[in-house]
Amino acid sequence: MPMFKAKVTVTDQSGSKREVSGPVSHPSPMYGKQRAEADAANQVRQQLKPGERITDVEARYQRG
Repeated sequence: MPMFKAKVTVTDQSGSKREVSGPVSHPSPMYGKQRAEADAANQVRQQLKPGERITDVEARYQRG
């Protein structure tokens, strides 16, 4: 099962940034870096506070 570690950078209206990171896994062997980044961004997007936006997403493959 592909396993990625994703790092999502969130910026608020005042310009301060915070990072949200964690594992992203998927049962499909065709699961790629771009899909992992999209899924990570979607997960974080649901938890954004008003005025926050996602400014960077990076996923790295984890050998497991």
